[in-house]
Formats: sequence, structure tokens, C-alpha cells
Amino acid sequence: MRNLISILLGITIFYTVPVSGQVKDTLEFWGEDVLVVASKIITLQGDISLPLTTVENKDIKKTRDFSVLDILDREIPGLSVTKKGVIGYGVASGSAGSINIRGIGGKPNTDVLILIDGRPEFMGMMGHPLPDVYLVGNVKKIEVIKGPASTLFGSNAMGGVINIITRKREKPGMSTTFESKYGSFNTFENILLNEGKINNFFYNFSFSKIKTDGERNYSDYKNSSVSLKLGYEFNKNYEVIFSANNTKFKIFDPGVISKPVINHWYDIERNWFNLSLNNKNKNVTGAIRIHANTGNH
Repeated sequence: MRNLISILLGITIFYTVPVSGQVKDTLEFWGEDVLVVASKIITLQGDISLPLTTVENKDIKKTRDFSVLDILDREIPGLSVTKKGVIGYGVASGSAGSINIRGIGGKPNTDVLILIDGRPEFMGMMGHPLPDVYLVGNVKKIEVIKGPASTLFGSNAMGGVINIITRKREKPGMSTTFESKYGSFNTFENILLNEGKINNFFYNFSFSKIKTDGERNYSDYKNSSVSLKLGYEFNKNYEVIFSANNTKFKIFDPGVISKPVINHWYDIERNWFNLSLNNKNKNVTGAIRIHANTGNH
């Protein structure tokens, strides 16, 4: 059993210098979408040098999948994810969950970087992501950069980048949704989402529970995940956000059919915590973030 703790403090500031002369109150674009990519730079989609594909929330709902990687495997051309069993990916080089973008990935994957709200997310001991952690309960949209992006994101982005953007309640009021699925091999998938905004305070809460007996003996899988985001808007320029996630999953891997293994399992717990102060002034935008990862494998 290994316990892992990592803490990251990041400060990001972008300056916008006003130009003297005629100033228009409104900036308009025709024919192109305006995107905020993982680097936090607002730009036109046509000006992004790397191929960028976005999976919006409406597309996520249509798939009815509970795993982020299941959605990307189905929706993003040139991206593939290995999978074995009914649900679940597992860990280590002999498991599923290998992410490849245009043929570049690795086993275990260290060439496709996963971000959550623009900050790197991977296992500190081995330096690769854990696919079973990324469920759609708190996801607003997903951005995928296909192609080498190491200049901006580091060596883990040789194949590309997957940026998971979490939900933030924008409209006043509260809402609750619940979805449940049942299928072969006694497979259950349940997700509960509650979110709201009252005056300047907003929150998002999600709970996911997945379970299956598997298609073979000793191929059970269990996963439970809780996500929470709390935020307060001081004014239109400044906000503070606290977010956290706890995911526990247990995978039984019986190995190959010719030589099955009895009671071979992985039991993993992953947690992350993030506290950020964001500003969106006219001339200066940026964020101060404190982030921590813990794990029990």
C-alpha cells in the first residue's frame, strides 16, 4: 500500500494592454467561434495552430455514458482508448485504459496529458492518469488537442491534451437530476447531480455509483465518486472557488481465459482538492491556485 500526497501552487497572470485612439465598446466576430483553450487564452478557433475538438454538454448527455474516456473514444476521430471487461479500465502496463491520439500514447499512458480545469491531473508515483477517476457527473465540456503540445503543456503532452472542464452554475435557482441504468451481468450505473446559485453563492454536487459482476468469474468492478464545487462571486471581476473530488474503485482482473487468475484485484482511492482566486479585470486576468492530490493504492 502506498500513500501519495502532492501539492501544487500556481500563479497565472495575463495582461491586456489598452491601445490609445478609437475604442469600440463592443467586439464582434463573424463566422467563427470564440474559445478559451486550456492555456486560458481567449482566441478565435481558426487561430489555434493545433487541431482542437470540443465535446459540449449536450453531446455528453446524448451519449448516456458515465465515463469521460468512453465518450471521447466514441466522439473524437483519431482518439482511441483500450478497454476490457464490461466497464472499468484498471491500472498498470498490462491493463486497459491506454489513451492514444493519432497513434501516440503508451502503456501506461504518459504521452497524452489530462487536465482538469486547465491544471495537470495524473498519478504522482507513475506519472500517468487513472481513467476510472474521470466520470461525467460534474463535467461541463471536454476539449481535446490532437497533436504534440509539449511546448505549452510539458513532456506528457507528446500525443495531445484532454482538458476536462467542470460545471459551474450560472443561472439563479436550484436543480436536481438523477439517472440510472441497468444492463447485462447485473450492471448498475447511477448518477445524481444537484446544483444551484443563490445571489453570489453557487455550488455543484455530484455522486456516481457504478457496479457490475462482470462477464467472467472474478471480473467484478465497483466505483463510487463524489465531487463538490463551492464558489462565491465578490463582483463581476473576482471570485473564489473551492472544489474537491473523492473516487474509490475496486477492479477484479481474472487475466487471460487460458490461464485465469482467482481473486486478483486492485483497490484504489484518489482525492484532489483545489482552491482558486480568479480575476477578470479589463486589463489584467489571472488566478492564484492551491492544489493537492492524495492517493491510496
